[in-house]
Amino acid sequence: MGRMNESYPCPQCGEVLEIPPEMARQPVRCGACAKVFTPGEAAEFEAAPRRRRRREPTPSGRRTLFIVLGIVGVLGLLCCGGLGFIIYKMMNPVWQPYDSPAGQFTAKFPSGPVTAGSVATGRGAETASGVVATRELLQEDFFVYMVPLSLADSVRKSDKLLQELADGLVKQSGATEERPRVLRSFAGSEALELAMEEIDGRHTQMRIVLANDRAYLVGVTGPGHPDGSPWVQEFLDAFYPTDPAVKPKLKLKK
Repeated sequence: MGRMNESYPCPQCGEVLEIPPEMARQPVRCGACAKVFTPGEAAEFEAAPRRRRRREPTPSGRRTLFIVLGIVGVLGLLCCGGLGFIIYKMMNPVWQPYDSPAGQFTAKFPSGPVTAGSVATGRGAETASGVVATRELLQEDFFVYMVPLSLADSVRKSDKLLQELADGLVKQSGATEERPRVLRSFAGSEALELAMEEIDGRHTQMRIVLANDRAYLVGVTGPGHPDGSPWVQEFLDAFYPTDPAVKPKLKLKK
């Protein structure tokens, strides 16, 4: 039986060559790097670690890599920039001032058309009329409705009348959930804060204000809980009841 081949590392690239015993001490050529050397002449060669040659990317490979990275970068900027723009528009609507034609109130609505609207108050056949503007981005309706107060309303305490109006609106909307109501003073008048989830799943935050012989219904209806949203609060606080042509006739009891 012949002797087995012996392994020798190439002193230049580290490639291991299998050398027959009869070729030991004879020059050989490395098949990997073409280095000519004599196996076994230098002991340190035998201990040299095998090294792998690093494959450099070709020019076409680099070009493809740069193109792919460029496309990913552009798409990332477009996506992040678009999302950032949408969030900014949500948090910062463009407001337009609004004065009611008959001078009953001033307000500011999101940019867009302000159209006539009405809503049943839930107190018999009573209906409040006014204006509404839709914010298409979030499908939110911003509204100001008014209903004249009757002589019967004038003999009632303001807090009782506010609670009655709130009860009627909750009943009329078929609300499935209601937040705690809050009585407060607003613009020198008595008011009540009302927040509820309606039967169709939309949510309404409203401020009922008693002023100038009227009940004003000011609020926002949208697909999510609007209470706590800064733009909703800004809309509510921008409303102001005015009626310079008519002096108050009804004196509500407190």
